[in-house]
Amino acid sequence: MLNKKNLLEAIKPYRYNKDNSEFFNHYETARKGFDNIINKSNDERVLQKYLEDYPILLLNAGLKDFLPFASRRCALFSKIPLGECFETDFAFVHADSGGAWWFFIELERADVNLFNKNGDMSSHLSHAFRQITDWQSWIKDHKDYAQSCFGKLQRSAGIYHNVKFCAEPKFIIIMFHGFNSHLN
Repeated sequence: MLNKKNLLEAIKPYRYNKDNSEFFNHYETARKGFDNIINKSNDERVLQKYLEDYPILLLNAGLKDFLPFASRRCALFSKIPLGECFETDFAFVHADSGGAWWFFIELERADVNLFNKNGDMSSHLSHAFRQITDWQSWIKDHKDYAQSCFGKLQRSAGIYHNVKFCAEPKFIIIMFHGFNSHLN
């Protein structure tokens, strides 16, 4: 887990210029490219790779409108293992004086119905929720170990604030719909 790269390093050149125009230009370029990819590919791995290359999109999509834009105390990682059984698509940490706030992100394509004719969750949506539930259970069952591992990961990204979870980790499912992604 310690060899994971902080994906937000890629946007540092855009983060703190005087008027933020470079940051938003970079975002707009990334969003347009993503729209092209999402319309051409049903492969979640293609989306994963693009979001690894352009993490700025995740900041707006699921993390409260560029939450870390104002902070240098954040990191985004791809494919974080939870023990030997589970792996997140992304993990995001934001630290403040209260401690570390962790968000675990599951990506799902949503080019299938989210609900069936009876109004019940589709198998895709059920699968995403089951993964989140599994992650929650694993972290709860291994809290000390998880805090140790995530603390090391956090420090590897240069975030030396309190490594204890300051609240229960948050879990986010991001589903992308073809033709018009919901990243804008």
